[in-house]
Amino acid sequence: MDEGLRPEPLLHLASVRTSPFLTKFEFTRVVGAVALQISTTTDTVYPPGQSAMQLARAEVLQQRVPLLIRRYLPDASFEDCSLSALRVDYMCA
Repeated sequence: MDEGLRPEPLLHLASVRTSPFLTKFEFTRVVGAVALQISTTTDTVYPPGQSAMQLARAEVLQQRVPLLIRRYLPDASFEDCSLSALRVDYMCA
């Protein structure tokens, strides 16, 4: 593959034009998507007493999920932010 055709690396926090925080709506959407993926995987073993939703929430809060969040801007453009570049620590409360 030609090096010139590779996509840009994941955005760093300094280049994010929108808020550096993950919104509660984005958090809910990501946790739901990860929980669905965990529950449909047949080889996933849950710790005793934990559901797929609880496991997904813990993984998102630890930022172990490699996802991009696409944020649409008012000028019809968008911005892709990696989950690891956004702050999610305030969601613990």
